[in-house]
Amino acid sequence: MPYRGLHEESVSNRLLKARVAKVLFLVPFLLLLAIFFRYQVLHTTEYSLHSEENRLRRIELPPPRGLITDRNGMVLAENIPSYSIELYPQPIDSMRIALERLAVLLDLDPGEQEQLVQKYRLRTQSPLRVATDIDEKTLAVVEEHRSEFPGIFIRSDMKRSYVYGEKLAHILGYVGEINENELEDERYKDYIMGSLIGRSGIEAQYESLLHGERGVKFVEVDAHGRELGPFRDKPPILPIIGEDIQLTIDLRLQEEMHRIMEPVEIGATVAMDPNNGEILAIVSKPDFNPNRLSSGISGAEFRELLFHPNKPFLNRVIQGLYPPGSTFKVFTALVGADLDFIKPDGKSLEITCRGGLQFGKRFFGCWKAGGHGKIEYKQAIVQSCDTFFYQLGIKIGLERFCQYGKESQFFEKTGIDLPNEESGLVPDEIWYNRNYGRGNWGPGNMLNLAIGQGEISLSPLQLANLYAAICNAGKRFRPHLLKEKVKNYRLSDIDFAPEHIAMLREPLTGVVNSPLGTARGSRLWGHERKMAGKTGTSQNPHGEDHGLFVGFYPADVPEIVVSAVVEHGLHGSAVARYVRDLILAYIEIKVSREQSELAKISSTNTVAGN
Repeated sequence: MPYRGLHEESVSNRLLKARVAKVLFLVPFLLLLAIFFRYQVLHTTEYSLHSEENRLRRIELPPPRGLITDRNGMVLAENIPSYSIELYPQPIDSMRIALERLAVLLDLDPGEQEQLVQKYRLRTQSPLRVATDIDEKTLAVVEEHRSEFPGIFIRSDMKRSYVYGEKLAHILGYVGEINENELEDERYKDYIMGSLIGRSGIEAQYESLLHGERGVKFVEVDAHGRELGPFRDKPPILPIIGEDIQLTIDLRLQEEMHRIMEPVEIGATVAMDPNNGEILAIVSKPDFNPNRLSSGISGAEFRELLFHPNKPFLNRVIQGLYPPGSTFKVFTALVGADLDFIKPDGKSLEITCRGGLQFGKRFFGCWKAGGHGKIEYKQAIVQSCDTFFYQLGIKIGLERFCQYGKESQFFEKTGIDLPNEESGLVPDEIWYNRNYGRGNWGPGNMLNLAIGQGEISLSPLQLANLYAAICNAGKRFRPHLLKEKVKNYRLSDIDFAPEHIAMLREPLTGVVNSPLGTARGSRLWGHERKMAGKTGTSQNPHGEDHGLFVGFYPADVPEIVVSAVVEHGLHGSAVARYVRDLILAYIEIKVSREQSELAKISSTNTVAGN
């Protein structure tokens, strides 16, 4: 009996072990079956897609930027074919090997290779652009060895081309690749690495119009990443080209301005239509070649431009701030007239200039050491007598003068459609106390301000804007570069009586056309209509003085205002010659176009008559 019990217990143990063995076998089998069912049935679409993606390559198609033209339809910025080389995402070690192989063909030094690797580390899911704008010879060599570089892709792009190079550098600006930080900006939420954005000028100002929308295409690749051709089941989505924009710039006048300013090392000139605020031409010296920047300039070359002592990236027309010198005496005269110190008939405030004015312990000299003798406001403007305006400034007083300056808004940004415009400065008591401390300044500061010297500062465009309002009987327009037929750029009128504004026309004409005028050497000899304007010399605490001139033509019914500054060593009378030459070019271009239009009309009438 004991044996039988042991036998039954043994059989029972074996049956239990058999059951456990079945369970241990069945559970993994069922688990594998469940996994198989999940992958093969429930997620078949998902994994089919992953399989498809392994043989597909998504290629972003950048949108061609919109064209930029001048007021007459001449193309200023366009797109031309260009080729770049990219490496598609792969392990970092494979990327290094690929770059080492490409380095021989693309002349990449070890430092440049490492920079590319670090750039790739930041965004490992995007293709790495190795070279841009490669020439045809390099393209042919890379194509010949293409099979040796798995994952390489030669992208056909449209490169931005600035047809007239340096001549419009500070107007058009340039484009460059977007960076990591900019991709986080809400404005660029639809952009990707490699996208081009406007870096300065019109390109930056109207980026949203010019950029367009990118497209996409799919190509089939083999196991080594080599392209086999387009993938037929996924048709490409074509990019949408950016919007074309037309500027107010007159290309012919722009070219003439650039030619005239060629001898100038540092300076700026702007021409505008006082009747609507349209900018006709802008030149800032020194300039730069936007094509070099848009083609992928080296870091060393870019730093050389960025830190150049003459600051070629600085658009001095809107960012250069200068004491306006005697060009600002017209504003002092307007304030004096508004306070009834000057009357339009010219019979008020006559002073005697003996070469300067003693004020307290300091002698304020006039530019003419021998003095101008007895003089009233008209001849004070024609001959630019400092002593007259010293005395007028004393009568006005610092507080009132600064108040007029602020209320006039001429020191504020003009609102021109270019990025990074600077505002000017008209100081007041608060400014002097903050910068010099109480007791360290006094009424004598007003004498400097009255002649446009000292702490006061304006840009060449702000000066042009002031004179445009004087030309236009006090009407003001916002300076602008975008040519729009519908939009009204009219601003509020300047707060000076029309008769006070009108009284400046005669003396400003005399500056250029009177035998005593400070710009008499720039008279338009042989022309029936006259140029008017005002010379100025701006004191420079860092070296030689700057020369300024603001002129307009014709003097009686102005069509164009030109503001110019030349840094270091030229007086206003010399700068006036640059403006005169530009006015002569404007007249010639206008006559040429009128003759061309008459010839077309005559030709049309002749054909109709036949």
